[in-house]
Amino acid sequence: MTDKESGRAQPCVLLADGLCRYLPTRRCDVTITTLSSRELNHDVSSAKKAAQDGPVVITDRGKPSHVLMTYDEFCRLSGKRRRLTQALAMAGLSDIDFDPPRVEIAPRGVDLS
Repeated sequence: MTDKESGRAQPCVLLADGLCRYLPTRRCDVTITTLSSRELNHDVSSAKKAAQDGPVVITDRGKPSHVLMTYDEFCRLSGKRRRLTQALAMAGLSDIDFDPPRVEIAPRGVDLS
């Protein structure tokens, strides 16, 4: 949803029920814009511009149905997960000092009666 005076997207909080609640908040670092299907069909270029700032939620009969985002953001979100061994083999990690304290685990007695 956009602010009618400025034309800029309002920040919102995406709740667990999948609906956006438009509340200014400092915790939200992404601007989410909401457009109806009709608004999207009439002005695709503004939807593309809004997707540069964050996801664009497209509604159908008032309910969220699709999300428009940039291809770079899509690749980032759907990127292949690395294995732990690949992550630890990254360049530059040998420069990090990491010396965790050793943990002693004492065995417990087991009563099998």
